Amino acid sequence: MKITTTRKTIECLRDSFARFGLPRVLASNNGSQFTSYEFQRFMQRNGVKHKTSAPFKPSSNGQAESYVATLKQSLRTMHKYEGTINRN
Repeated sequence: MKITTTRKTIECLRDSFARFGLPRVLASNNGSQFTSYEFQRFMQRNGVKHKTSAPFKPSSNGQAESYVATLKQSLRTMHKYEGTINRN
């Protein structure tokens, strides 16, 4: 995901949640797209607890970084095969 606005982040998460289900907890860094009011409302409306890492302590952010890497790879794969999967 090249653009990391709140709106784009929510769109990607909405797609991920639709495909894989809602998580109980979402861990992220303190990027502005994750700390915005719009993002917090999105998390609340979906019943997802949002945890952020300690500011300026990237070592505590391993779980979130791992999730982001997995999500990015999933999105790349979906984009690559877009239109080739039979959608019912």
